[in-house]
Amino acid sequence: MAQFYPDVDGRTFVILGAGAAGIHAALSLRVAGYQGRIVMITQENKLPSFQKHD
Repeated sequence: MAQFYPDVDGRTFVILGAGAAGIHAALSLRVAGYQGRIVMITQENKLPSFQKHD
């Protein structure tokens, strides 16, 4: 999985929504090798959280 390296990749990718689809999109970008900035825009007041399902 790629890390954020602004000196290597100066692009910014904006994702609208920080729900399951938005998080999956961000992870997919990193897995594909994207090293630029990822900005997630949401109307939620708090950061997205991961919940374990039993």
